[in-house]
Amino acid sequence: MSVTRYLGGLAAGLLMAAAGAPAASAAPPDIDRTPAGTQTIQHDECGFPVLEETKAGQSLFQTFYSRDGSVRIHVAGSFHGTLTNPENDKSVQVNFSGAGNLDFETGELSGNGPWLIGSPDDPATAEFDGYLVLLHGNSEATIDFETTVVTISSTTAPVTDLCAALA
Repeated sequence: MSVTRYLGGLAAGLLMAAAGAPAASAAPPDIDRTPAGTQTIQHDECGFPVLEETKAGQSLFQTFYSRDGSVRIHVAGSFHGTLTNPENDKSVQVNFSGAGNLDFETGELSGNGPWLIGSPDDPATAEFDGYLVLLHGNSEATIDFETTVVTISSTTAPVTDLCAALA
C-alpha cells in the first residue's frame, strides 16, 4: 500500500501473497523470509510527492490460514530510511521496524513499535485528507481494500505527522 511498512502498499502486496490461500481447512502457516535490500517508493499521500528510500534487513512474513478460510499476515523486520520532499529537499530519517498484523477478512491492522502508515485522499470527502505518519507503541487501524484508505482507530504513543515535517 505503499511495505516498507507503508500499509497501502503492504496490503496490496500481501493480497497477492494470500491469493493462493486454502479456503476450507486450516493449514500450517506459510513462512517467508525476504533478504536484506533497498527500495525506493514514491508516495502521494501528502498532496505533494514524497520519495521513500528504505533499507530493510531480513524480513519475516507469516501467513496464517484459519478453518473458516480467513487469512492473517504477520510482518516483522528491520526497516529504516529517508523520506524526502523533492520539491523543497526537506528530508527526515525514519525507523519503522515495528511488527504488525493484517487480517484480510476484516481489514484490521495492528502494530507494535514504530510503523510508517500512509493513506491516500478519501474521494468521498471534500477536503484533502491523505496522510503519512509514523506511529509508535501499540496501534490499531483498518484498511478499506477498495480505496486503500487507512483509518487509525487507536495508538498508545505520539503520532508524528511526516507530511507536516516535509512541507
